[in-house]
Amino acid sequence: MRYFTRDRILEEKEKNILSLLRRTGCRHILINLLQNKGMNNGELSNAIGLAPSTTSWHLNKLLRGQVITKIKNGRESHFVLNEPERVAELLICYKESFLDSLLDNFAEMWDLKKARKKD
Repeated sequence: MRYFTRDRILEEKEKNILSLLRRTGCRHILINLLQNKGMNNGELSNAIGLAPSTTSWHLNKLLRGQVITKIKNGRESHFVLNEPERVAELLICYKESFLDSLLDNFAEMWDLKKARKKD
């Protein structure tokens, strides 16, 4: 089931991102990448509390959805968001539908960051 606000028309890419954000593992990965770009699988696995294989499964979903990019550095791969502003905006806009304390903390920090940019 997907929930979209009535007053906003989403592009197909935004609908894709939002469907991935509905998965807790993907959402937590994206929040961590918004805060610390270039994390690797092990760092993400530790940060979100999932097994490395489960984290890899979620990362592959995000890669196929073209939400993140894998950057190889020798034998290690790091991940970055393709459109961090768009992902952050969707997280904030739909945060009530996620019921997620990690997202609540991110939203507060994001609002503070934007307020500081305006000053």
